[in-house]
Amino acid sequence: MFSLGTDARPALHFTVLGEPPLKLLRYQQQFSFFEPAKMERSIRFFNLSDDVLSGDLGAVLSTIVREVEQANPAVVVVDSFRSVARAASHRWNATRASGVSPAYRAQPNQLSGDHVSSGRVPRQRDA
Repeated sequence: MFSLGTDARPALHFTVLGEPPLKLLRYQQQFSFFEPAKMERSIRFFNLSDDVLSGDLGAVLSTIVREVEQANPAVVVVDSFRSVARAASHRWNATRASGVSPAYRAQPNQLSGDHVSSGRVPRQRDA
């Protein structure tokens, strides 16, 4: 991230349920590549834990899409995307068990490519 992020094309790091950004930064400070001057300009951290824990996966996707569109980043890191997929799966199973028909089930391949860049997520039919 430090070598790829620039002021014009920053590196974006989204923390989902992994290490909090502050803990990550404290750890990275011990390495020679760490450049404090790049923080907030060339390297930006976002903590999405509250949105994931609340079950608001639409907010997670909206935040990622908004920040990517605004920043035109050189690199995007999502730590850990598996947490988003697991939360989506848990939400799907809980909704299905309750008898309510979900309009959308997030899957990793749906949250990539054209869907992220356009901000559109396709609807999936109920099983």
